[in-house]
Amino acid sequence: MDRENIEDVYQKLKGLKFVKKVIYSHWPDIDPDMSDLKAAGIYKHETEEDE
Repeated sequence: MDRENIEDVYQKLKGLKFVKKVIYSHWPDIDPDMSDLKAAGIYKHETEEDE
């Protein structure tokens, strides 16, 4: 989807009867070069959650 069409597509999706919720994707904001998810605070091991 092109960034120019986001608002139009958002309104069309929101207007559909069977659609309950429409949210914007953060995909364009994600750094494709990020390789260490743990350092970025995105990924945690199960043992870290218990502490």
